[in-house]
Amino acid sequence: MVVIFLGVYIISTRYHLQHATADALAAVAVAGVASAQVTMSGSVAFGYSVSDDASGFGTDDASLKFATSEDLGGGLKLSASFGIDGIIETTDGTTSPMANGNNITLAGGFGTVSMNTGVGGDAVALDQVMSLGNGTVGSTIGYTAPAFGPVTLSFTRKSGDAELGKGAGGSNASINIFAAKYAAGPVAAGISALSWNDSTSAADARTVLTASYDLGVAKVGVFYGKQSYTAAGTADLKNTAIQISAPVGPFAVSYERGSAKGGPTTGTGAIAAGQTNKGNSLTVSYALSKRTALTAKTEKWDTSATATSKASCCCLTLSNLTLALAS
Repeated sequence: MVVIFLGVYIISTRYHLQHATADALAAVAVAGVASAQVTMSGSVAFGYSVSDDASGFGTDDASLKFATSEDLGGGLKLSASFGIDGIIETTDGTTSPMANGNNITLAGGFGTVSMNTGVGGDAVALDQVMSLGNGTVGSTIGYTAPAFGPVTLSFTRKSGDAELGKGAGGSNASINIFAAKYAAGPVAAGISALSWNDSTSAADARTVLTASYDLGVAKVGVFYGKQSYTAAGTADLKNTAIQISAPVGPFAVSYERGSAKGGPTTGTGAIAAGQTNKGNSLTVSYALSKRTALTAKTEKWDTSATATSKASCCCLTLSNLTLALAS
């Protein structure tokens, strides 16, 4: 009962009773249990990892999420969620929670308006090689227009916040993101254009293209990203990748091969002039049940002219622990 009350209090009353008294908040929270659909979900992953410079057991993921939705009438629907990434481990062994997946969304015939705080989606697996597929970290507000047949258009503004919850650093540069998506049958494609509004940011603009085709027996995708910089003489950073996923008997298999070249030649993640970083990733997952999977992943990448870095990991993942608290 305590969990139900706290979940409804946090996500059902916060957005429309911020200035009410504590007694009024409690009353509405209790009433919300009978009228709103509230769910709690979470996942945890623990495994063993081996790389060139370290190995050992550890927690890969631990998260908890509360979500609720409400029909406002007149074709309007309001939904909200509150999420926590439970374990963020640092080099000194300390851990701290991080706010992630917090959002309020209003949907209707006009489209959808979303307000989010969290970590955006990652379009690529090889983060050691490709950075342009990473999602934004921070707070955003966005609008998605009603679909025009198979095409969906959206605009997102990321605020220039310097912090995202406890233990997570955001970007102090605000970003405008224009995006278009196409989906029809087995074909899906997308394009997004990002522009930085902070004159102190090293990045200037980014364009990301994605496309995929579902063959039935397998799904094939391609990724391309290009980022320009404010500093004169800095070459554009370019990322390319091909992705293949398919069920193979009882296993789910995915493979990605990517490369990166250009961009700054000094600093974190720099690529030497004329050099191309490349790598590949293979993931095999076996479902022990609807909620539990054993996943083995191996990655290999080359980020210098003389040395090759290797990494592999195997983890047992418990996911999709969903519980309906009220309906």
